[in-house]
Amino acid sequence: MQPLEKETWEHLIALVRGAEGFREFAYWDISQYSGGYGHKLPKEWDMNNRISLEQANEWLDKDLSDSLIECQKRFIAFWEILNDVRKATLVEMCFNIGMPRMLGFRKMIAALRRGDYAEAGYQMLWNAPNVKTRWHEQIGQRASRLACQMIDGEFG
Repeated sequence: MQPLEKETWEHLIALVRGAEGFREFAYWDISQYSGGYGHKLPKEWDMNNRISLEQANEWLDKDLSDSLIECQKRFIAFWEILNDVRKATLVEMCFNIGMPRMLGFRKMIAALRRGDYAEAGYQMLWNAPNVKTRWHEQIGQRASRLACQMIDGEFG
């Protein structure tokens, strides 16, 4: 499978950096300690360790690469028909919540299989009319941006 175009990859990295923000020390992030640009830290991490910008960038590149590979494997049935922006959207979502939680978005995945990107974007945000997904509640504007990217196929 083809990787994302270089320009798309760089745009994805910039968006994730902006959404996550750089943290040079560990912080509690919903269910785990994270650092750098949202990198999950090991349990044995010394909380006094400072994270360099160089280390954070290396982690981010690896984490996004791992998310890309996971998405390519899990969504092989429709991956190649997605444009690069929609692929990047799924990669960022996977980076943000992990593949196990992402697989819980069954209606979004079903809509992607049908090529119904408007419905896929809707399912990223809403469990039912006026009932936000937990993910949407937790990250708000970022979820809205990603849903718009899914619908439009363009970076927001």
